[in-house]
Amino acid sequence: QSGIVMADEYLSGDVKTKLAEAKSAALADAKYQRNVEALTKVIPEDKKPSEISVSIGASFIPAETYEKFIQHITGGGAKLAYLKSTGQWLVEYVGNPDMTLNAGTFGTSHLSARDLFNLSMMGRGAVVKQTLRNPDGSTTTIVLEKETEAAREKQNAIKHEWQKWIWNDAERADKIAAIYNDKMNRIVERKFDGEHMTFPGMNPAISLLEHQKNGVWRGLQSFQVLYDHVVGAGKTFEMATLAMEMRRLGIARKPLFVVPNHLTLQWRSEF
Repeated sequence: QSGIVMADEYLSGDVKTKLAEAKSAALADAKYQRNVEALTKVIPEDKKPSEISVSIGASFIPAETYEKFIQHITGGGAKLAYLKSTGQWLVEYVGNPDMTLNAGTFGTSHLSARDLFNLSMMGRGAVVKQTLRNPDGSTTTIVLEKETEAAREKQNAIKHEWQKWIWNDAERADKIAAIYNDKMNRIVERKFDGEHMTFPGMNPAISLLEHQKNGVWRGLQSFQVLYDHVVGAGKTFEMATLAMEMRRLGIARKPLFVVPNHLTLQWRSEF
């Protein structure tokens, strides 16, 4: 992207990628050094392992880490591969598991630790079902409640063990934290700043507050906004100002307000 953009837009989003681009541009032209300096100030601070929550199935976790965890909870090996196109992990189990772990400590006779790990990778809860054949040849599938409850307890045990295991090795914890900060901790939410707005044509007796100006600016920039303010915060003035600014700037020709019948006169008078 080239040209000029507002600071609150430029200094948000994937700021780490923007910083890398700005540094590259600054090498060729020193005027972009101000971009580098501005972006450097908003780069998110690295999170410590204690501040990071990683669920089973997270895409940024190396396959070898999952493979070691599977060995830990099943006693057997596994090979994993991540498909970016579908956002799925493919798991291939290798060798025979330790039955004490696989069907006891972290699994049940109905759903093993391997089965429960697969379900956790997909974000699904454990359900134990049984299919019954009826006299007429049809089948009926029922949920075995006690067995399902037992399986879910083991699934929760796996998730709890994962949270404890992934951070209990200092070298692994530092590696995971570094990957997280590089791949995931790079987005800054845009802070809409409407302080510069002057609202030509507005009644001089009315002066919008800071949050109202920011709300109008956000509406002008995103074209969709929810003013979830408390009662008395000035939503009516904020929306009226947004509508008139959209007309003035040529963004909208006929803004439409949909309000409850008993508020139409109030809206008219305030507008």
